[in-house]
Amino acid sequence: PAVVAPAASPVFLAAGLQRKWTVDWSNVRAAPHNEAYVVRVLPPGTEVHGVPKAFGWWAIVWKGDTVGYVASGLLRATRPHATP
Repeated sequence: PAVVAPAASPVFLAAGLQRKWTVDWSNVRAAPHNEAYVVRVLPPGTEVHGVPKAFGWWAIVWKGDTVGYVASGLLRATRPHATP
């Protein structure tokens, strides 16, 4: 399943979801731990929607379903600046 939000992001997110961006290449894992299977790899600057979970992980949500988990250290609250 796709993990990346569409380029034209919705103005409003579903209740409880937060918008974040990846700061580096980021593994989306099947479970919230480093040994879990990698579902997808996201490039830096990818917009994702999710909710914080225990132990520094975020559940990434796509169309109402949790599709994987990303470590919080790989996410930021602001869109990265484009490099010229």
